[in-house]
Amino acid sequence: HVVLQPQRLGDLLRAIITFADAQGSSGGARGGVLYHSQLPRLWGDFPRELHGDLVQLLYDAGLAHPLVDEMGEPLFPAVSMVVAMCPAEPPPEVAQHVAALARDRGRAWDVTLTLRFHGGQVPVELLPMLFALLQGMSPAGLRWLRGGVLRSEGAGDASEALVSCDVEVLHGDGMADREAVLRATELRLEVRGEVGSTVVHRALRGLRTLRNARFPGLRLSGATVEVASSGA
Repeated sequence: HVVLQPQRLGDLLRAIITFADAQGSSGGARGGVLYHSQLPRLWGDFPRELHGDLVQLLYDAGLAHPLVDEMGEPLFPAVSMVVAMCPAEPPPEVAQHVAALARDRGRAWDVTLTLRFHGGQVPVELLPMLFALLQGMSPAGLRWLRGGVLRSEGAGDASEALVSCDVEVLHGDGMADREAVLRATELRLEVRGEVGSTVVHRALRGLRTLRNARFPGLRLSGATVEVASSGA
């Protein structure tokens, strides 16, 4: 067994975040994704044979989470998602991208699909894990802690969605952004294309996979679909 003082556990996480900041948009630690092949560079002060146990400590503390594929199986080579590595606010490129879509046809989105959940708590890890699961559809510069863009460019189905999480507005002394996200009750998919498009199908399948593999208590309470007026 590996036993660390809380300060040392914080040091492990700090090394990961510092590495992500240094790598910027070009490194493998983009958007909360950490490839375990990078661990020897991050944790050189610890024996390499302990790295697996140290990762498990981060999992046990809720500071990192193992990623799975779309069948719910662990990825190999191993990859983890670290929430603290995700940008808290939308990158400026997101607003610029949505504005460009709106200029193209007079509106950015054709369909809005809203999912509501029981209990008033959407796990803070859910969206970062969804974007990591669908990395091939999720541009690294267009995602953050509670939202991001998914894009499908397959033949005959060029669809796109902005997936985001509504956050309850809190008053009083204020609350950290990551705590506020825990009070989100809805996920919204704003779709450019049809509601049955590939990007929606993959997003919903990904959410189902994550629920089964990581969040069995997450239950859908309702859904609504709004279609933009053709004259918009």
